[in-house]
Amino acid sequence: MKTRYLLVGAMLLSLCCFMSCNKDEDLFSRDEIQRFLFNMKDDYYGTVEVICRKDSLTLDTLKTVARSRDSLMFIMPLEPIAKMVSDKSVAQRLCDIGEITVTAGYEFLNATGETYTNFRLYPEDAIIYGGLGAPPTIRIVFSSLYDGRYEYYNQKNYISFNIAPAELWVNGEKYETFQVPYADKIVYHFEGETK
Repeated sequence: MKTRYLLVGAMLLSLCCFMSCNKDEDLFSRDEIQRFLFNMKDDYYGTVEVICRKDSLTLDTLKTVARSRDSLMFIMPLEPIAKMVSDKSVAQRLCDIGEITVTAGYEFLNATGETYTNFRLYPEDAIIYGGLGAPPTIRIVFSSLYDGRYEYYNQKNYISFNIAPAELWVNGEKYETFQVPYADKIVYHFEGETK
């Protein structure tokens, strides 16, 4: 009887080990990640559509640039966020700054050879410093729920991704009154290709 329990236990243990080995096979090696980063490395010229999630309404379509190196750098216009802020001084400060560079790390999700890579972005908070007689410090916190994709076709690199501001902080206090009452109120959808 004890032998049967030991045999069943050993079978369950080996099954668990086998399942965890299969999970590890889904991860990319360091060489594969370096290859993805090398393939994607370029400047991408295109447009960003700023979409209101509540109404699926396009607020703006603007030309901008994204750069892919070891991370993604995206030149993000601030006017669409300013339109969502009811405080006139904060909105004016965002308009005066005009644009910021958002930096985001990659997590690669899947790939097909050299021609297609799907990834998730992890954007860093953007901080616009102020204080000491200057306008207030503004911090924009981004959602990490959005994916993107890279493709190689017609001898050009193509990239598309979404970035969404999730929170706005002014002088260390969370700014609660975006005009649209949802988290990830607006989404910046970028599409561009190399020249």
